[in-house]
Amino acid sequence: MKEQISKLKYLAKLQNAKSDLPDYLLNKILKIEQVKDKKLLDVLIKYVEQFSPDAGLGCFSDGYSAKDIEEVLKKL
Repeated sequence: MKEQISKLKYLAKLQNAKSDLPDYLLNKILKIEQVKDKKLLDVLIKYVEQFSPDAGLGCFSDGYSAKDIEEVLKKL
């Protein structure tokens, strides 16, 4: 599971630099050390990997929003 957490942190840093993932979400993700629910971790990785600042704003915007990511973080 450590590899998945490392992947999550890498993706979060990448999305922060490339796609404007909000700093407050990046900081929350970087603080993750352990996760009890592997399925939720997988979902979070998917959401971060497919993050789009425009998600949910129009009929053609794909990806996941900051709100989607925040909801999963609350469940962890």
